[in-house]
Formats: sequence, structure tokens, C-alpha cells
Amino acid sequence: MATSTSKKRKIQEENRSFKIEWEIKYFCVEDSGKFICLICRETIASAKKGNFERHYNTKHQSNFVGILGESRKTKLDNLKRNLKSEQSIFSKNDNSVKSITAVSFAISNIIAKRMKPFTEGEFMKECLNEFADQCCPDKKQLIQQVSLSATAVMRRVESISKDIHTQLLEKTSCFSFCSLALDESKDICDIEQLAIWIRGVDENFNITEELLSLRSMHGRTRGIDIFEEFLKIVSENNIPALKLSGISTDGAPSMLGTGSGFKGQVLRWLTENNVTEISWCHCIIHQEALCVKTLGLENVMKLIVDVVNFIRSNE
Repeated sequence: MATSTSKKRKIQEENRSFKIEWEIKYFCVEDSGKFICLICRETIASAKKGNFERHYNTKHQSNFVGILGESRKTKLDNLKRNLKSEQSIFSKNDNSVKSITAVSFAISNIIAKRMKPFTEGEFMKECLNEFADQCCPDKKQLIQQVSLSATAVMRRVESISKDIHTQLLEKTSCFSFCSLALDESKDICDIEQLAIWIRGVDENFNITEELLSLRSMHGRTRGIDIFEEFLKIVSENNIPALKLSGISTDGAPSMLGTGSGFKGQVLRWLTENNVTEISWCHCIIHQEALCVKTLGLENVMKLIVDVVNFIRSNE
């Protein structure tokens, strides 16, 4: 028995189109590629006359058979307006949700920039509620929906931070050349913090200068320790050695040592990656160190250092 080799044609391949006369005949419309019954809001599967006719005759003909002529056209217009009104309600609700979320992000961003505690969000919400009571009571319900709890602000700040870092990665991937500046110093909790800034230029000579990373270093801070953190940051941010044209550090021995110091480790790493020329600067970040050496104020600085060390050792 011979088998048929013809394939069944798909509905999408039939190129059927909705005919405008079906609107008044079956009270159906085409909306965003879908075929909707204006009476019951059901979706018709495809633009076939039989589908519309079957749906109308089965569910609605008995109620609308007597509406003819101008009355039928008026009924169609009313049904269309009702559909648009329902769709606009959903659109307004969606826009309101987006606006509320945007306000939450904007306020969280301000809190982060001002280095305020995350709990400040609740205080700001109280201020917004008071403002709504006095100036726009009809908007108070929207303000109450803005999420500004400490947990919510923390999540928003984390999302903003990730987005900023993602944008920076996109820019660094387009750099033709870049330079790095490193600073390693203690914070108020006596924890060493390694900060790395990046400055790069793309092929269109657009210059970007941003904080690339801030790492806490627990334990020792030898040249090899700083170098290991440096390699992690460079790897995480996809910065190839061939694009490095300069490095700046402070004047600490652990940074400038050409043997086991950070500078020596980096120069060997660059040589392994076929980079032979690089500009190396030190004491650029701490400009006051250059001023002290130039102006001869060692006696003043020595007294200040002795006083600070005495206070810290007796805390």
C-alpha cells in the first residue's frame, strides 16, 4: 500500500488574514496578533471564518440576532471601547508597579551614596507619607507600596552594585589600553584594604576611570599576598596583560620590592605574558608623601607619626 509523502501544512503557513467585515458580523477583532471575541473575551484559534462563525452561533447568536443595522454598529463600537478600557487598566497598573520599583531603587541609591545605614529607608518612607498627607493624599496609597525596609534597601543596593560592575566590565572589554592604581592601607578596624582603580581608553578615545575593586586582606600583606589578590581581580574582570600600559602604587617596601615585592612579582608575570614595556609610578596616590620629601618636613611628620602610634598602642 502506497504511503503519502505530503506533509500537513501548518496554520502559520496558510497566511490567513482577518477580514474587517467579521467584526460586525461576529463581534470579533484582531488585537496584537490575537483574535478576540468582544462579547466573552475568548481567543479564537486562527483566522478562519468557520472558527468565528462556530463560536458566534454557538454562544452568542441567540442574544444578538435581533441587533441589526446602525444598532449593531453602535454595539460593536461600545464593545471595542470596553476592551480598550480593560486593557488600559492593566497597562496603568503595570506602569504604577514599575514606577514604585524605580522610586525604591532611586532612594536606595541615594542612601548608598550618602553612606547612610539601610534602616534610613524606613525614615524616608515616613517623610514621604507625611508629605503625601499634606500635599497629595490621593498618592498616599502608592507611597505605602514603596518597599524601603532595611532588607529591601540592601537588596536594591546589591542590585545597583552588580549593574554598575556589569557596565564597567562591558567598558573594560572595549579598552585598547588601561592602567591600574593600587593603594593598600588599614581601615578603622585595623583590617588591610586593597583598593584598585582602573583607567582605560577605547579605540574612540573615550576615557573611563573607576574604582575596580576593594578587597579586605586578613593576615599578612607581603608583596606576594598583594600580588595574589591582584591576579584574582585582574582575572575576575577579564583584563589581559597585553592591555596594561601602566601601574601606580604607594611607596611601601612591600609594593616596590623588585625581588619578593609586588613590583617584582608583577614584572615577572608581565614578562611571562610577553609584555616588555610598562610605565611604573609610585607615590602618585599619596601626593603628600612627595610634598614632605620636597619641603623637608620630616621633623613634623615624625612627631605626628609618633603621636598617632602612641595613641593607637594605648587604646
